[in-house]
Amino acid sequence: MTLTSDSPASVVSSRALSLALEQGGGGGSEASITGMLAHGSIVTLNDPQNRLGTRTNQLFRHWQQGSEIFINGAASSAEVGASVPDTTEVWGGISDDVDIVTDNLRHARVDQQYRGLGKGSLINPKAFDSIGVENKFYMLKWVYPGSHILRMYVTSYNSLSGTFITNAQRTRGEPVSISLVGGGAKSGFITMIAGGFVTLEITGGSGGSANIDGATVTGDSSGATLIIDSSSVYGSLGATKIQRTYSGELPSGKGISVVTSHLRIIDVDEYDDGGYAGSLANETAAFSYSSSPKQWHLYELEIDFTGDTGVVRQRIDNGEISEVSGLSKANLSSVRGFYLTNIGPDAAGSPTTPSNTGLSEDWGEMIADNEIRRLVIGDAPVYSDCNHVEPQRHLDWSQGQVPFVVNQGSFDSLDGKYLFAVGPGFSELLQVTL
Repeated sequence: MTLTSDSPASVVSSRALSLALEQGGGGGSEASITGMLAHGSIVTLNDPQNRLGTRTNQLFRHWQQGSEIFINGAASSAEVGASVPDTTEVWGGISDDVDIVTDNLRHARVDQQYRGLGKGSLINPKAFDSIGVENKFYMLKWVYPGSHILRMYVTSYNSLSGTFITNAQRTRGEPVSISLVGGGAKSGFITMIAGGFVTLEITGGSGGSANIDGATVTGDSSGATLIIDSSSVYGSLGATKIQRTYSGELPSGKGISVVTSHLRIIDVDEYDDGGYAGSLANETAAFSYSSSPKQWHLYELEIDFTGDTGVVRQRIDNGEISEVSGLSKANLSSVRGFYLTNIGPDAAGSPTTPSNTGLSEDWGEMIADNEIRRLVIGDAPVYSDCNHVEPQRHLDWSQGQVPFVVNQGSFDSLDGKYLFAVGPGFSELLQVTL
C-alpha cells in the first residue's frame, strides 16, 4: 500500500504501524508486522526466530466483545440486539438474573454487555461441548463490580424510617453511617433493601454478626434509618464466585475443580470416582477486583496441568500474580479437559433469595480457551510494566507467524503502544514496538 498526503487522516496516522517494526525483548532479532494496524483490520506478526511456540488448538474457544462472538473460530450472531443471553449456541444456561444491556459500556467499540444481579451468572459456554483431554485453560474478562463484594453483608432489619437512596443496578447506593450498640461506629454503603433484608457494604468488614446486631444505620444523604437485626438473619457475600472451571465428569465423577472468589482467591479441589477427594490448594488474598468497585478491571486466569504437577495463576489489572503450584494430577481426568462452568456473580452466603440480594456485576469482553499463548497490545515496553492491555484475536498460530484481527479496545490510539506475545506464567515471549 502506498501512503500519500492525500490519504485519509486515519490511514496516514497509522502509517508507522503498518511497516516493519522494531522488536524489543528478543536480543535485537528482527520481527515485523505486515498490514495496516487499525481496529478490525487483519495484520500478521512475523517472527523469523520462531519464539512464538505452538498451540494445540489454533483458535480461541470462546471470544467475545459485546455481540461479536466467535465460538471455536466461527462467528455467531445469536446475541446481536438481544436482551437476554442466548442458550442455544452461546451458553448452556443462565443462573438467575442476567440481562444484556447497552449502558455503562467500557468503550465505544463494544455495543453491549452482560449485567448479573444477585446470583446472575452464565453457565457452560457451548464452545467447550466437544473438547477432549485439554489440560490447559485460560480465561480473561473485563469486569465492573458494583460494590466491594468481599465486604458485603445481608441481614434482616427493623424500625425502618424514611427512604434510603439505592439504584436498580444494585451498585453502591448512598453512603451510610453505622452506630454500634456497644459504642463505636462503622461506615459503608447500602446497595439494596427489599423483602425484609438489607444489603450493606461495610468498610473494613462487619466484625461478625454479633458486632453489628442492633446497630443503627443512617443514610448520609437521605437521613433514613433502620436497625440491623443480624441475630435473626445474617450472611456474608465474600465467597461470591468470580468463576468456576471444571475438568472431567464434574460435578460427578473424577476431575479437578478450580474456583476463584473474592474471599478465596484460588480454591482447587480434586474428585475421584466416589466424589470429593480433598483440597489441593486454598489461597486467600487481601485484594480482588472488587476492592476498587465501580471501575473496570481486567481479570485473568491460567490453569496448566501439562507438567509433572499442576499450577494455577490469577492476575488482576496486569498486577501481582497469585499462584498455587505443585498440584497433584492423581485425579486429573483422562476423558475431558478443563472447561468454563460459571462466569458472573455466583453468590454464596446470602441468607435470602437472589432477587433480594444487593449484588451486581457487568462484563462483556471475555475469552475462555484451552490454550495459554496469546497476543495483547499494551501501554509499556515491558509486558509486566503495562497498566493497560487489550487482547487480540488471532486467526492462526505457528512458531513464525500469527495473523490476527486488531482489537483497539479502549485505547484512544495504537500509536506508541506495544504488541506482545504472551506465554504461560504471563511471560513475555516477544515484543514489537508500535
